[in-house]
Amino acid sequence: MRQIYHLLFILTVWNISSTDLLAQTENSFQVEAMTEGNYYWQDFDWSATTGVGFNYWFTDHIAINYEFQLGYDKQYGFTMNTGWGQLAPVFLYSELGGTVSGGFLGTLSILALLIPEGVTFAINPYDDLVFMPYLIPFEAQYLSDDSPHVRCSGEVGLKMHYRLGNGLALRPKIGLRYLYSKQRLGIEIGIGMVLLDTEAWD
Repeated sequence: MRQIYHLLFILTVWNISSTDLLAQTENSFQVEAMTEGNYYWQDFDWSATTGVGFNYWFTDHIAINYEFQLGYDKQYGFTMNTGWGQLAPVFLYSELGGTVSGGFLGTLSILALLIPEGVTFAINPYDDLVFMPYLIPFEAQYLSDDSPHVRCSGEVGLKMHYRLGNGLALRPKIGLRYLYSKQRLGIEIGIGMVLLDTEAWD
């Protein structure tokens, strides 16, 4: 974990002299590495995850997002977070694999993968520092020491997008995560690094 923060610091210092402060643009997409920590104050538990995210911007102001993260939860052990659309192909193949044709099942799986996990908004996409509220209402969360293992959770919060140049950007975030069936509410703090931004190719 410490090495990740050192890398982010070095990249920030290295790029600060060539800062290109532009926000995302319509029809661009971004790939982001992220690390997040959650603290659930009701039961004094915590979790930490790391993974990748993907944003596709329909307009300068609105994007759909997908995430896949792995980590550890103090109460439930190994945990995984992703969207229900990304988890759906696993269920489709396990439940329908022997009853429908492969082509139809493959089409259903591809359509399910396209379902976004959430949406991100850029309030001021043309400013130097972009404020990005986000909403992830139907996140699938796998908890290895729970039954059932897969639960539905949601997130709401704010990201701050600071472009470093050469397609890189920092994205600290703060928000709330809620595990619906367990009424487990926690505060979430994280940081992301946009590693690929197709806007930089223009």
